[in-house]
Amino acid sequence: MKNRTLYSIIALCIAVMLGACSNNDGKCHKDLTVKMGVALYQMVYDANTGNFVKQPYSIKLTVYGVDNDSILYNEKEMNSFEVPLHKTESISQFVLKTDRATDTLTIFHTNTQDFVSLECGCKVIHSINTAATTIHAIDSVGVRAPNITKTGETNLYVYYHVY
Repeated sequence: MKNRTLYSIIALCIAVMLGACSNNDGKCHKDLTVKMGVALYQMVYDANTGNFVKQPYSIKLTVYGVDNDSILYNEKEMNSFEVPLHKTESISQFVLKTDRATDTLTIFHTNTQDFVSLECGCKVIHSINTAATTIHAIDSVGVRAPNITKTGETNLYVYYHVY
């Protein structure tokens, strides 16, 4: 009887300790969405050096996806922004609209599933192959960091015309 009680207490202690060590409630607590970071610039002539220099450019911008009626940013003054790329397609397009002109930014990318955990499954990470744009208000685009593995990094530079 005494041994049975002792074994029961030990088994209960072990069960409580194992339960306290587990932080798994069967739910995913991680953000599985990664977004492409875009920084806005202008190339401005520096009379002192005789060279063009890159300067951050702040502009009131409306951004939305092509064939998507959801506006991501609506006439917001900004010099950078983040947008999600398609998870199942290899081309993502966005409209960038200023008060002067409307441009379309096209991103050609590959998608890869990255295993996170049993509860969360996989997140889709992207690799930019190339980027293109119409050239109304935008002068050019440049890929800074092609691998999009997390949100909060600048992956693309967009250069606006100097007016």
